[in-house]
Amino acid sequence: MTATPSSPQSLQLARRRFAQARRSAGYTQETLAAYLGVERTTVARWEGGTSEPQPHVRPKIAEAIRVSRDALEELIADVTDDRAAWAIRLQAEREVRGWSKYEMARRLFMAAGISGGNIKSLNRQIRQWEQGIHFPRDWRTTYTVAFGMEEDELFGNVDRSGRRPTTLDPLPHGEEEDVERRELLESLAALGIGISPVGQALESIRSGIARTFESDERQQIAHWEETAVEHGYAYMAAPPERFVTDLAVDLVTLRLITKDIDRDSPVYKEWCRIGSVLAGLMGKTLSNLGQTREARHWWQTAQAASDSSTDVETRLWVRGERLIHGLYERRSPHLLIRHANDAMELGQGHTCAGLAHVSTGRAQALVLAGMNEAAERELSRCEQIFSDLPGQVTTETNSVFGWAVSRLAYTQTWVSACGGDIAKADTNARRALQIYPASDNRTPVQVKLMRALACTQAGDITAGISEAQAIYEVVPAEHRTTMVTDLARRVLSPISLEARRRSDVMAYEELLATSAQSSQKAIKS
Repeated sequence: MTATPSSPQSLQLARRRFAQARRSAGYTQETLAAYLGVERTTVARWEGGTSEPQPHVRPKIAEAIRVSRDALEELIADVTDDRAAWAIRLQAEREVRGWSKYEMARRLFMAAGISGGNIKSLNRQIRQWEQGIHFPRDWRTTYTVAFGMEEDELFGNVDRSGRRPTTLDPLPHGEEEDVERRELLESLAALGIGISPVGQALESIRSGIARTFESDERQQIAHWEETAVEHGYAYMAAPPERFVTDLAVDLVTLRLITKDIDRDSPVYKEWCRIGSVLAGLMGKTLSNLGQTREARHWWQTAQAASDSSTDVETRLWVRGERLIHGLYERRSPHLLIRHANDAMELGQGHTCAGLAHVSTGRAQALVLAGMNEAAERELSRCEQIFSDLPGQVTTETNSVFGWAVSRLAYTQTWVSACGGDIAKADTNARRALQIYPASDNRTPVQVKLMRALACTQAGDITAGISEAQAIYEVVPAEHRTTMVTDLARRVLSPISLEARRRSDVMAYEELLATSAQSSQKAIKS
């Protein structure tokens, strides 16, 4: 039997939909506060449910987050209980029986067989339990006796032992953080990532020693910068399904390390930069796995974090990567061109790999939109950007953070292939294929498929289908990513419906259909 708690003022409340609308509009709490001329903590209080925006500021909020004023009023009114489910249940079961907290304390002492217990002290603990601040691990069984309920019904499948779980890295503040840590670890378990008790214990020991000797936070930042660089290399070679699990572990650990960093701290922006890169890599990987919707959430997180970092190169890198993956997710080329234009404006005066990313993405989107001449002009601009990049960037072929000439040749191949220029596509493809490292298992396949696309675009269906089939059928299932498979499908796009009845074309379509069924990448929730 349950009831809705009757004292909402005492609850931990949150305007979740209001916060989601703010994020969807591209604002962080900090940037929205700056736009409105208020403090970040004011926006945080609005979203936390402890205060409401004043009437005079509401029209400006509605304009910023792109909703009507009526919709904004609904968002402000939509305040939900943000406590753990077991905490809500404890209060509900007590109130439905008409018991005060003092009566609850008396009943718990009776159920435990304790006479003369300190009612006042236990009353304070009950308040903290019902607020979700602490978990009643020593009183769990007693609660079930007092309420006459089964443990599963009252507490759900949460921390059945009642003991504080061993975690990746002990936190200094209370059990509410223990709850978040447990939820993060459960998320890893849902991905099939197990952390053994021995591994947990060793990590606890290591983190304790680290707090003693690694007093300089700069050392920790340098370590995580190196971790991000290593992921940049691993992305190129590892199958996405394996890479996503390794990356998830580091994202969880990073979250636990940084959750209490003050936004005014001198190192806050550096942590934002590292977090945005790792989130961007997660967006890239989920996109490769065909998880487009999930990828977009990660791209939004990466972009917001990069904006908070105020580092222009990182902001451009995230936007450029998001733009390029949008091509393979079949997003509107006109929308992508608009995003590219905004990013190019942001990058004025900043020659870097991120700007080259944006420029190549814009060239590819332009040719898809049928603006071939504009695409050629953008290629010329990209060539100029490339010539101005430092040598350590243009000679790096093994990492997503490098921008070697192979990237330029890739884009040139794309533009010429979509234009049906077989000779140009072949020349550019050969130049790119000479540069890719042996560890890159996917990009060379994409370049070869573009060469096949050039054939079908020019009307040579036999050569295009024959080459595409020979390329795609030998690609291991684990490397048939969204980018690879999308290009394989694009080979069919120029072929008329009548020509689709040809036996070789039908056989190729069957190969793609069979592949989609057998190698579908899905992360189960």
